[in-house]
Amino acid sequence: MLAAGSGIDKFGVLKDDIFFVDSGHSIVIQQWLYDLIVYKVYSLFGKPGILLFVLVLVLIFIILITLIFKLFNINLKLALTSALLICVYCREVLSVRPGLITMILLLIQVYLCEKYIRTGKYYFLLFLPLLTLLDINLHSAIWIVHFIFLLPYIVPIPQIIKKHVSIEDHHISIFKLALPILLMIASLFINPYGIDSIMILFNQSEISSLGIIEVNSPTFSSRYAAVLILMLLIVAFSYGKTVLHSSNLFMFIGTALMMMNNLRNIQLFSIGLVLILCDLLVVVRLDKLTVLLKNTKNLIVSLSFALVVVCITLSASQFPFVWILRDQPSDSVATPVLAVDYLDTYAAPEARIYTDFNNGSYISWMGYKIYFSSRTEQYCQAINGGYDLVGEYLTVFYNTDVDNIDSFDSFLEKYDFDYLVVDSRNRMFPYLMTNQDFEAVVYGNGYVLFKAS
Repeated sequence: MLAAGSGIDKFGVLKDDIFFVDSGHSIVIQQWLYDLIVYKVYSLFGKPGILLFVLVLVLIFIILITLIFKLFNINLKLALTSALLICVYCREVLSVRPGLITMILLLIQVYLCEKYIRTGKYYFLLFLPLLTLLDINLHSAIWIVHFIFLLPYIVPIPQIIKKHVSIEDHHISIFKLALPILLMIASLFINPYGIDSIMILFNQSEISSLGIIEVNSPTFSSRYAAVLILMLLIVAFSYGKTVLHSSNLFMFIGTALMMMNNLRNIQLFSIGLVLILCDLLVVVRLDKLTVLLKNTKNLIVSLSFALVVVCITLSASQFPFVWILRDQPSDSVATPVLAVDYLDTYAAPEARIYTDFNNGSYISWMGYKIYFSSRTEQYCQAINGGYDLVGEYLTVFYNTDVDNIDSFDSFLEKYDFDYLVVDSRNRMFPYLMTNQDFEAVVYGNGYVLFKAS
């Protein structure tokens, strides 16, 4: 993220992959504008600036959730408390990654649609194209969700269902949305990569084979599935006690299905959770709790906010980029500090470095040409100009026939690496340890730095 932002700041929007060990590879940076903003914040204010930037975004996220609750006449204290609890639930995505920006833009979209339904003022809908324009430049990977999130407002409840269930039609005429949708589509093309930025969503099929945890389905023992099951039970129990709005129910069911298919979609389910709670919290009465809350409400709100901050700080440790918030990151597979110290001392600035998924981003930020990193889209064949680098990386990393040295020889000959930062789980690791052409010069925490002779 910082490496990309630095490159864009120096050279403009990048079309060629300046981070890869070989030239001639194209690149589409799906979050080019966000990377530039984060880099500018970091370069101007350092590590405290990054932390403050994230906390400001989280505060905006909380305010938007509270505003949506207020549209449904939810008590302010209950709305704020619920917003804070939702932050705790989805704390992993409340980070410096651009998913938080997308969540904010989607919440604004929901707020605008709800305001239109209540006021009938058409100009609220005309702001929707601005949101897709921002998202295609800030985080183009899931622009399509803006259109998916309009579906619950378009589809009315069939008459036969309305006769038997307590669901109120809560939708917007497709004719009223026609112009905003057309403008939303047109806005997608206003980005420096044109159609390539739009198609990046469909050109990353190889990524699923990398085994990234956040693209897997959640287990039923996880808190994500547990909250989903609990909410389904509450919805069933509340039947007849409250009226559900059609768009809220559709959004809750749709985002729940998306999350169960892909854990990354917890960010979308959190919004579905907000909307179903808009209906369920209406029946919650606080008058019986007034005496209890009278003297403790400020303490409760303060403690809840403190809990959110703590959870955000703790969850940040799960992401490779957290080293930017530390004075000196510890040596690990994701942050090979000892390897970089050696490279800074002995390697030429143009040295060609083999890197794995976990350590590539850190070494790239340190200024070296790398082979692979967690910014996976640039290694997909349809994006980089025809090179299946994901498949090549997996063939080396998970090579089941470790005795077949021809595959390792041809790979190393192809790229002619000067140094290799190799995860000890990499199948190439034992091959390099016994190969006289490579010398182990640094033994790190979970990795080894090899030097080619």
